[in-house]
Parts: sequence; C-alpha cells; structure tokens
Amino acid sequence: MAYIAPNSTIKLLQDVPLDNTYNHTIYFASKQAQSDYFAGKVLRTFNEHSYVRINRGRIRLQTYTENVYTCNYLMFQNTAFGDKWFYAFIKSCEYVNNITTEFEFEIDVMQTWMFDYTLGECFVEREHAITDSPGDNLQPEPVACGEYVFNNYDVAFNLSSDMGVVIAIVDTGDDGKFQGATIDGVFCGTLMFGMRSNNVAGILDKLNEYSAKPDSVISIYTCPWYFIGGGTAYDGVALHAKGYATSPPSVTYSISTGSALDGYVPHNKKLLTYPYTFLHVDNSCGDSLALRYEFGDIPGQISLECLGTVTQPVQAILRPFYYKGSGVNTLNTETLTLSNFPLCSWGVDSYQAFIAQNDMPMKVDIVQGVTSTLGRAATGALFGASGGLAGVAVGALGNAIGGAVNTINSITDNMTSEYQASIKADVLKGNVSSGNINVSHGKHNFYAGRVSIVQEQARKFDEFFSMFGYATNKVKIPNTHHRAHWNFVKTKGCVAKGSIPADDMAKICHIYDNGLTFWNNGDEVGNYTLDNDL
Repeated sequence: MAYIAPNSTIKLLQDVPLDNTYNHTIYFASKQAQSDYFAGKVLRTFNEHSYVRINRGRIRLQTYTENVYTCNYLMFQNTAFGDKWFYAFIKSCEYVNNITTEFEFEIDVMQTWMFDYTLGECFVEREHAITDSPGDNLQPEPVACGEYVFNNYDVAFNLSSDMGVVIAIVDTGDDGKFQGATIDGVFCGTLMFGMRSNNVAGILDKLNEYSAKPDSVISIYTCPWYFIGGGTAYDGVALHAKGYATSPPSVTYSISTGSALDGYVPHNKKLLTYPYTFLHVDNSCGDSLALRYEFGDIPGQISLECLGTVTQPVQAILRPFYYKGSGVNTLNTETLTLSNFPLCSWGVDSYQAFIAQNDMPMKVDIVQGVTSTLGRAATGALFGASGGLAGVAVGALGNAIGGAVNTINSITDNMTSEYQASIKADVLKGNVSSGNINVSHGKHNFYAGRVSIVQEQARKFDEFFSMFGYATNKVKIPNTHHRAHWNFVKTKGCVAKGSIPADDMAKICHIYDNGLTFWNNGDEVGNYTLDNDL
C-alpha cells in the first residue's frame, strides 16, 4: 500500500457561539459561507497533520496549552481523502508535555452535515411562522392569560338616553268595532301609541281621553325611542308594522397592527388575536359576548347591529354581521339581549270615573222614582173618588209619602255611592316601582370595549413568542431560515434523509425534536433584542 504523507488541516477556533447542548446553531446558505464564517474565528492552524479520526474524539497538537485555553471549537479536513470540513466542539484541552496539548472534541453534527441531509414533512410543534398578520396563527398556546383589562370601553348603542313610552289601549271605536294592527309581525288587538317619555303633557292628554273608561288602558311601558320611530313625527302616532321606521343602527370596531395591549405594542401579531385581546360586548345586566377580531370578514373589524321590538316584552338584540363568514347577514349564533324595560304607572280618579260611568243611570233612577210617586198619587185619587173624600185624602197622602220616601232613598243611595267613590283612594295601575336602576341612571344600554391581557403579561408573552415562535401542531416541512435574524423550530418524530452516518442522523432528528434556534448571523447568536420581523 502506497504511503500517504500526513496532509490533514486542523484549525482551532475561539469565540464560536455554539455548544453541544444544540440550543443554537447557525444557518448558512452555502458551504463557502459556512467555511468563511468559521475561518474568521481561527486562532491557530496546523497543517500536514496526521489523519484525524472522527469517532475517537481526541487529537494531540504541538502547542503550548496556555496558548489555546480560549479555543472552544475546531474544524479539520483530511485533505488526502477529500475536501469535506468537519466541525467539532472542544470539550477540553489537557497538558501532555511542554509542547503537546491533547484536545477532547465532539463532532458538531448540525454544522458537519448541514448540506448533506434534507428535512421531510414532520409534525412541527413550534416554529416561527412564515406570515404574521393577525389571524394567521390561531393555535392555542400553553400560557395562562391571567386578568384582563379594558383598553377602551364605551356605549355601543345608547338606548336609554332617549326613552319612549308605549300606551296600549283597547277601544272599539265609535262604530263599536274592535281596532288593532300587526306590530312586530304579530297581530295586536290594541291600539298602541308611542310617546316620548319627556312628553308628559301628551301622555296625560292621551290618558285623559279615556278617563270615562279607564279600563281601556291596559298597559303603559317604556321602550327605546329609536324602536318606536326615531323622530318627532312619531310622537303620539299609533304604531304599525315594525316598531322602528328606519334601518337598524350599526357600529364597527377595528384593531390595527399597531394597537397596544394595556399600553404595550407587541412585535408578535398573534397577541392581537384571542385570547390576548378581543372585543367585549355586554348588556349592562351581567350578560356578555367575546367577539374575536380575527373572525371578522374584513380582518380586524367587527360590525354590530341592534334590533328591537315595541311590543311586550320589549327587547333589544345585538348581533354581529360580516363575522365568521356571515356577510351582510347578522349572525344569529352570537346574540346578546337587553330586556327588563320598566312598566309605567298611571292613576285613575275613581270618583270621576264613577260619575262618568254612572251619571246616566243615576238620572234614570231619579226619574223613575218621581214617576213612581206620581203614579201612586194618581191611584190614590181614583180610590178616593169611589170611597169618599176622606179616603181620597188619606190614600193620596200615604201614596205621596211613600213615593217621596222612595225618591229620597234613591237619591240617598246615589249620593252615598258618590260619597264612597269620592273618598275611595285613586287606583294606581301598572308597576309602582320607578324602573330598574340602569334605566333611572341612563345606563340601560349595550356597551363594548377592547380588552386585553395586562401589560406585564403582554411583554412576557411577546418575548416568549420572539424566542420560540408560535404553536404550530401540524405536519409540514419545518421553517429554518425565513426570518430576519433567527428561527426556532421544534418537531415531534422528526423525519430527515441523507447520506450521513445513521448515528449522526438519529442525533440530528433528536436535536430537532428537542427544539433549536437557527441564527442567520453567527455574531448575533443569543441577541433577542433584534427586530426579527419577516
């Protein structure tokens, strides 16, 4: 066998930011870029060295130990057998004699075989995503959000600032026929009049129209004026068809990529999605909805619509539209209802009602009493004519007295009834209470506001996502180098193929399963203050 002269090249490197934990490695686009980078870290070069055995893990070099303590990495090439560079971590260096130092090394499988294998489709647990617009990455994260705070909060639909009153009346009309109308899609056998709640005179005038028949007024209740008509033209007008005369009110809420979470503007846009921030809508009575900006048909926008009824029970309903693909239609699965609009009270003057209801019957009773007296007097006169003057006088007098007594009794009974009616307390109908506390304070409304995690949590999550990317949980080829400065990737059951030793391939797959960060620039390893946007 021919003699081969020692011709291996060994380079000792310092300040290489890599170690055998494989938490970090450096991505290179080419072998030349790789060798150029490591060549810039060389402290000592040894040429014409004997063949370096990879698996032995030890090598002796003629150098003073004190001169190479700072070296933490080496690269070598067995030139006589090929041009491949092997890269290795220096685990230790030990004094042998005055001119010899022994190095223990371990092959860096990530750098040594970087261009000799390819990754297949793996189950990727985490990585830095290729796109980072809000809504692009919605996989749940293993983090606890903690308490939420409002970034803004205000009235979405102000229903109590302009309240109306609906008066429901049963009236047969002058022709004796019942009256009614179809309201809110349901037939109502009543007349319903809408009044502004501050139009007290108009409300009283309408009630006074029915003072003679107070039972015709069957209900008075509050209702947002918008549902009644929304304009002065509807004040006092009988309601027909739908309660509102114009299109339902709507409002749109938006979030931008520069929005802050409790004052902190995140770099990672996943934090601008649920559960880190979302639109909170409530009805001021304890019920609420959590609506996600990323589910808006227009990304980052949520549109809300408010519908209502004017028939009892009065309800206002809030629903989103252009949400979760609903388009212009409101989404019925996301509904918030506001009810408990108070009933009103109204007084009935029992005495006046009695007079109005009994005036004619009392007059008839009196006339009947007088007629009865006159009739009995005439009968007595006829009797006296046949029985003598004395009989006439006595009979007539008796009948007259009896008739007078009946007349007096009738008048007395009527007067007694009037007196009882006059001293009887006026009847208070409807709901005696003044309405719920929200209506009385003008807060019976729908409210909306963007909530988020607190600033401290937002900052922690942002730093976590910057270092370790997002939860991915899908089968794909891992991302290793598309970000500006670094890419983290973690797989489960990594799949790779290439012409490399099986042990090293198994080690490479294990490294991916443990998770590692690829840095585009070796001098930036560990510098997470850099802007790592796409």
